[in-house]
Amino acid sequence: MAEIPGHHCPGCGNRLKFNPRHPWHFCGACFGRAADADGRRLVFGNVSLSGGLAWAWADDPEHRDKEVPGIVCLIDARPVLVSEARFGGVVAEPLTAGMKKGNAIDLASKGGLAKVRASMRSAGKGVH
Repeated sequence: MAEIPGHHCPGCGNRLKFNPRHPWHFCGACFGRAADADGRRLVFGNVSLSGGLAWAWADDPEHRDKEVPGIVCLIDARPVLVSEARFGGVVAEPLTAGMKKGNAIDLASKGGLAKVRASMRSAGKGVH
């Protein structure tokens, strides 16, 4: 029987359980430091028990953006891709050159953040 490889959080180095679908995921403590390009903390979750990715700014959780395909944000100034995990939950992995972002919302750059704020304002989501 092949040995399951070890995994360490790319943020802090803590040993984590290996997940073959997300082999380079961040631990919960590091994931809790996810922020946008302005340093504003972010929170993530599933829309319902059947899934769907939602996000909000931690200081304004009432204005959640629901059903997004993914989020590019920062953990300790490092670009990461946040996505829905296969059977529920949310996962963050370092954004690498070969990683497909798909239609992920860009909160890691000032330009992307400005577009998101403008879009949310026009949708009446009360962004500040």
